[in-house]
Amino acid sequence: MSFKVISFDAYDTILSTKEELDKICEIMRPNCTSVWRNNFWKRFSIGMDLEFKKLTNDEEYVKASVLYHRAIKSSNLLSGTQVNEEQAVNLIYFAHSNAKALRGISNLIQKLRKQYIVVILSDADNKFLNSALYKNNIVVDLVISSEDATGYKTNKNNNVFKYFIKKFGVQSSDIVHVGDSDNDEIGTLNSGIEFWRFNPFGRPFSSNRNQNIVENLSDLESKLIK
Repeated sequence: MSFKVISFDAYDTILSTKEELDKICEIMRPNCTSVWRNNFWKRFSIGMDLEFKKLTNDEEYVKASVLYHRAIKSSNLLSGTQVNEEQAVNLIYFAHSNAKALRGISNLIQKLRKQYIVVILSDADNKFLNSALYKNNIVVDLVISSEDATGYKTNKNNNVFKYFIKKFGVQSSDIVHVGDSDNDEIGTLNSGIEFWRFNPFGRPFSSNRNQNIVENLSDLESKLIK
């Protein structure tokens, strides 16, 4: 199949927050153990997944920072820490603003831009997403966030994929989306877009459907560079 647009997810696909998130655990709980840290982020991730599911049926859009508040509160995450809810959200926001890029991704994107339109479609707030892309010198043709679309990837009728297709007049069959999560797969399936799974940072992925698997950047380059 011939594609015209290569779309990338941002976090846990081309950007990793792990290093920064590990640092802020030391702020929330000095001398925290790896067991506590891993358990904290596991519970936060579960809380976020639950919050995303509540928005699946096109409920009113709220920014990612609001979802952070909800996930922290519903999971009772701050017990035993020395920060309050607002401080914890600010720290998580900071970590996303300072996420580190996958090594080699910036160079690959510039190669791809010679043959394709390259976009980033991400469930994120504009402020921290654009900050992370700028700090990592990641330059693409277009960045669209859930804040732009006022809907997350799992929304059936209003998500970043359908927003991009409608606003810029592209065909879903012209797009391949490279991402790591179940939400990427759900959103592309609902939007008629080809999905390639690329999971360089080892995020759990629960789908059992057969997918196009991208093993590493070299594999991705070989699939796309003509």
